[in-house]
Amino acid sequence: MQSLERLAPDSLPKTLLLNWQGYLPRERNRTLDTLFKRKEWIQTCLDALQQNIIRRGDLDAARRQLLLKHPDPSIRQKAGEILGAGSNKARKQALKTYRSALELPANEKRGRTVFQQLCAVCHLPPKGFPMNGPDLRSITDRTKEGLFSAILDPNQTVDASYSGYSITLNNGTALYGRILSESTNHVTLRLLDGTDQQLNRKSIQSLQNTGLSLMPEGLEAGMTPQQLADLILFIQNFKSTSD
Repeated sequence: MQSLERLAPDSLPKTLLLNWQGYLPRERNRTLDTLFKRKEWIQTCLDALQQNIIRRGDLDAARRQLLLKHPDPSIRQKAGEILGAGSNKARKQALKTYRSALELPANEKRGRTVFQQLCAVCHLPPKGFPMNGPDLRSITDRTKEGLFSAILDPNQTVDASYSGYSITLNNGTALYGRILSESTNHVTLRLLDGTDQQLNRKSIQSLQNTGLSLMPEGLEAGMTPQQLADLILFIQNFKSTSD
């Protein structure tokens, strides 16, 4: 894959997605990280999502956010249409539709499965890797209503430490993550895979604070109301579960 990326043939996206269904998680992550580097390659990924070659549930929260908050408006628009995130009106409708989750009997074991599929990549990374999202054990509001809003309406309150930044380099590479540190000459960006990249300011064409949380809107697209109820219960008990 590294060799193909260096050659960057026009056929690279279709080549990498040809056997998508047979890829292991690490291979899928590597494929997406490669294809998300160029706008034209991202368009191919969006087409694959639209055709259900890549399922919406195959995208973790961080990569959803990258698509939904991409600096290119055509990518943002198409991603919003596919992933179910859009205007404030649409967000309010989603909240209304999924509010039944607050009344459903929940199962913590099922909630763990939902968490592993949609949330763990940022909130519970493998040992030795830095977190790209807050430690859930630090959550103070564990009420059903509080967690419901935090999951489905993450931009209602944005922690500045986890605000998303879009960076475009002079060579056209698009990066997305959160700023860890900055100096006169360098910016350190934590990417979605948890790795840190130090960028020389001279190599940066544009840097934009989205003003939005790395936690994406539209996360409910990969869940049913029952799965949301199960996830809320799991997070409510996260501290005792993780000990």
